[in-house]
Amino acid sequence: AQAGRPTANAVRNLPLTESGMTVNLSRVTTSSSAAVQQEGGAVSETTVDDTLMTADVVTIAGMQDFSAQALARGIGVDQLLIEDLTMSYATALDNNIINGDGTSGASTGILNTASIGSVTYTDASPTGAETWQQVVKAISTVQSSKFLSPDVVVMHPRRAAFIAGSLDSSNRPLMQPVVATASNVLGTGELSYGAPTMSIAGLPVVTDSNIPTNLGTGTDEDAIIVMRSDDVILWEENGGSPLVVQYDSVGSGTLTVRIVAYGYSAFLVRDPNSVAVITGTGLNATL
Repeated sequence: AQAGRPTANAVRNLPLTESGMTVNLSRVTTSSSAAVQQEGGAVSETTVDDTLMTADVVTIAGMQDFSAQALARGIGVDQLLIEDLTMSYATALDNNIINGDGTSGASTGILNTASIGSVTYTDASPTGAETWQQVVKAISTVQSSKFLSPDVVVMHPRRAAFIAGSLDSSNRPLMQPVVATASNVLGTGELSYGAPTMSIAGLPVVTDSNIPTNLGTGTDEDAIIVMRSDDVILWEENGGSPLVVQYDSVGSGTLTVRIVAYGYSAFLVRDPNSVAVITGTGLNATL
């Protein structure tokens, strides 16, 4: 079982540059100005301040050794191992853009990006309805600082299940699977890993098991990411597929064959105002 790359698929994907180990991106931090001009008076002018942002190119790789006999006499062994390595690569890449700490060759992931919006949900007895309110707060946080709306919510499957399994005082579900008949509900859709088949407060929900579940002082909390995906950028080679190479000579003395899967990518949050993260004790409850 591999968590895959649900969040990596939800952010803005761009092709990686053909050379170099950094990606440079321009970001305007002080904008132009405009104001009412009195006849004969000066026109408003503010010099644009351009700040250089740099994303390091990250190498993600994995390898597997297996016997020449398995390759020669087995059925589909190499395809099986390549598929597993590819999924491991995708999981590592996705984990990097969520949890990377910017050290040891890793990117600075979403949860470790400075100055992103923050919503703290503290509650000893959390409910699905209250969790929905925190999502709305996070949406408002992005709108209030970015002046544009977020377009996706990313959460752990256990959090999506907690919300989807919420009941009202009459034990009626607060989420309904059919939009046409939904009324007085927190959201609509159905639970589906990775694919945005569920929505909350009008935003599609992507479930991703790379969201940590060991946050907080009790190491039992997860997090919810609300973001405008256009400002969360992932550059990849080859459309996101790793390069797979087979080496026959590495273990020739023992008739061992090595398969290596590797790829290059770069990641950054272009504007922290485009992201709000919900954390706190209210996110430790599960069904």
